[in-house]
This record gives sequence, structure tokens and C-alpha cells, in this order.
Amino acid sequence: MKEGTLCPVFTVEGGGPEEVYSPRILLGRGPACHLRFQHEKVSVVHAEVVLTDKGYLLRDLFSTNGVYVNEKKIQQILLKPGDWFRLGREGPSILFQLEPSRSGYRPRPVERTVPLHEKRVFLFGLLLLLFLVGVVSPRILQHRRQARALRSVFLLGRVRGEGVEPLGSAFLLNREGWLLTDAHVASALQESRNSSVALPNTAPEKRCAVLDILIHPDYHEGEFRWDVAFVRIDFQAAPSSVVQWSRKQPSQGQSIFCVGYPRDAVHPSRPTASLLKGVVSRVEGEAFFQHDVLVTPGLSGSPLFDEGFGCIGIVLGGDGSVGWALTANRLRSSFLAEGGVPRWLEGVHLSSPFGEDHKEDSNGNRDFKRD
Repeated sequence: MKEGTLCPVFTVEGGGPEEVYSPRILLGRGPACHLRFQHEKVSVVHAEVVLTDKGYLLRDLFSTNGVYVNEKKIQQILLKPGDWFRLGREGPSILFQLEPSRSGYRPRPVERTVPLHEKRVFLFGLLLLLFLVGVVSPRILQHRRQARALRSVFLLGRVRGEGVEPLGSAFLLNREGWLLTDAHVASALQESRNSSVALPNTAPEKRCAVLDILIHPDYHEGEFRWDVAFVRIDFQAAPSSVVQWSRKQPSQGQSIFCVGYPRDAVHPSRPTASLLKGVVSRVEGEAFFQHDVLVTPGLSGSPLFDEGFGCIGIVLGGDGSVGWALTANRLRSSFLAEGGVPRWLEGVHLSSPFGEDHKEDSNGNRDFKRD
């Protein structure tokens, strides 16, 4: 007779047989159980017997005293007709049998028995997925952010014969072609206006003409307090990305990345920006911070990024051992309008980002000098 026409029969040691008409049979002390036992070693819901595609499966439901088959504690096992199992080491002993159903009951499997090797494959796949989500995905995102940061950087220089003489670094603020750099870099760019160019880091062969130069009016040569300028370029041919800003203030000990053009390391025929790593060594209020990236000629105007490659500042200069930077939050609040446009173009008056006395015109207004 086929197993599908058989009915499970349970015989408690010392008692009579009992048919149970259910493909999922609960055993325990609770009122919801099909087979109930008034025994102190039996849990409220102690175990279950489930019809699967392989047969009847006995499973321990996290009971206090466990389930035993042939004196061995099990979590789950396929029962064979004639098997005895016990609920708890000292609990009731039960005989499992299959007999023709007197009522015509024909149970159908409610679970599929998964072979051990399939479980292992599933667990391996799950672990691999968790690894990809937890380790690989952040690295991919980090790589994309780094690539975007590298695409935002430009070399500012002047044409000398077949090559370009590096003057400093800059980075892209918006798709209208506005770059941010240091005032002393922009001043050097002004001196050779007709030969000034900007080279995108990812495509240095595409030279962009310089269209406008805006230098802060309070900048004085040799000082870094107002060492900020905007440069607008012919942006049509430049395959670049707009810089992504960090909303966080720099903190002492924080790892940072500088992307720029150290003059002595620039390749004469194909200049490419260097990625330098450093640490924030000191924070000076909300406007300035120091770092240990070695600032050499050409790095002035370089963006500084945090570990997520959000821009947290701009390199102002350094003395060879200590570098100075202006924070991105102060840059954005003092010099940039909506969309990364210089405030001068929006008709917004500039205020001092450093909280110091400054010069104003007769109407109390401030502005950039325009070349």
C-alpha cells in the first residue's frame, strides 16, 4: 500500500494506539497539541511530526529537555515505522507506526526535505551575499566616489611651447565651468592671461581656455587669509565631475586625501593629478585646519577629501611641514551661492568667513575683483 494512504499511529508506552489525522502533528502539554502529555519533563509545545516529501519528520521545537531517538538527542530525524522516541530523557516514550487509515484520510506533504548538501549550498550562497553586501559593495561605492573626486580636479597653467607650465590646482564647482582655486594661483594665471589654460585630470589633452578670473579683493600676496579665487573655463569639451561636498567639519586625527599637481611630479606631456594621503593635525575654529600633507608648489588650490571622498577643504599653502586649509563648510557659506555659483554673480554680498575686521566700500558692500 502506498504511504500516501497510510495514517500515522502513535502508541504511548503503556497505552493504546491513536491515529492522528493531520500532516503536522504537535506534541506537548499545551491545549493546541494533537498529542497531549501531563508530564513534568514535557514542554508546552515540545516537538512536531511533519509529513514531508521524504516521509514523516520528527523535529524538536526548542524544548527544555530535548527529543531522543534510540537514546540519542536529535534536532530532527526522519521516522521509520517501528521507531520509538522519547520527549525528554526521562519523559514519555512513544512508538511511531504507519497503518491504513480507517477513515480514508489521505495526508499530503506540507514540507520539502532539503538534503544536507543543498543546505550547505544555500548557506554558502547566503554568506557570499552577505560578504558582497557588507564588504564588496562599500568598496565599489568608495571606488566610484574616488573616481568622481579625481574627475573634479584641474591643472591650471600656462602654455610654454608644446607643453604646459603648472601653476596650481583647482576643482570644478558646477557645470557652468567655475573652478575654485587659491588667489595666488589665480594671480599667476592673470599675468599670462593669453596663454592660460585648464587641463582636466582625466583628459589632460583637452585644454580648456580661461574665460574669467575672480580674485578676493582683500587678498594680499604672501597671506592665506583671503587666498581664494574663482576661475571660469570653456567647459564644453571637459569630461569632468562636479565636486561633492562633505557636510562634516574636519576633526583632529581624521584621515584625508589631497588631489592635486605637485609641480616636480607632473608629467610634462600628460599631467595627471596625484592622490596624497594625510591626517588633520589641528583644527583652528570653524574656518581653518592644519594637515600633514607635504604642500609643494603646484598643490595650492587642491581639494581635500574625507574618507568618503566628500570635499572638506581647500589647500591654501604650507611651510613644508604644516599645511593650511580652509574648511569646505566655511567656503560654501561665505563664497558660494546656490548651485556652486560665486556669490558675486548672484548679487550676494560677501561677508568675512574669519570674523575679522575687513574693508568695505561706502555702502558697506563687498565684492570680488574681476579681471
